[in-house]
Amino acid sequence: AFHREYKRQGNRLSRLFDGAESTLRQLHAAGIRTGICSNKPNDLCRMLVRNMGIGGYIDEVVGSGDDMPKKPDPTQLMRVMEKLGVSPDDTLYVGDSVTDVLTARAASVPVMLVSYGYTLRAARQLGADAVIDSLSELVRPGPWRRSA
Repeated sequence: AFHREYKRQGNRLSRLFDGAESTLRQLHAAGIRTGICSNKPNDLCRMLVRNMGIGGYIDEVVGSGDDMPKKPDPTQLMRVMEKLGVSPDDTLYVGDSVTDVLTARAASVPVMLVSYGYTLRAARQLGADAVIDSLSELVRPGPWRRSA
């Protein structure tokens, strides 16, 4: 029932976090590949990415499904990394919940949380490697920037 209703309603109640589109555009322009792993069913996740107008900036999308367990199982994240051809050392997982921290840890990937989003506890209490207040911090010079 949820799946059918979500498809019917589309993404009218969904919106991007502030700075998300601009940040994704800048990462894409810099040649940094991005992926999404979500507990939403795969087809709904892909629909949302397309409807939000960010499909051109996202290289891989993996949602839950019959063959894909939900996070915090690391399978989705590992599949995205495999499709992108990157190792855990070359990956940064950005999320907004304890589930995201657990997912990244299970895949041996560094994790950064936004200080807002889908969590009842403060992001700084969830055990991430770092917490940012704006997604735009991902494209500003700082401690997470690696030199070539």
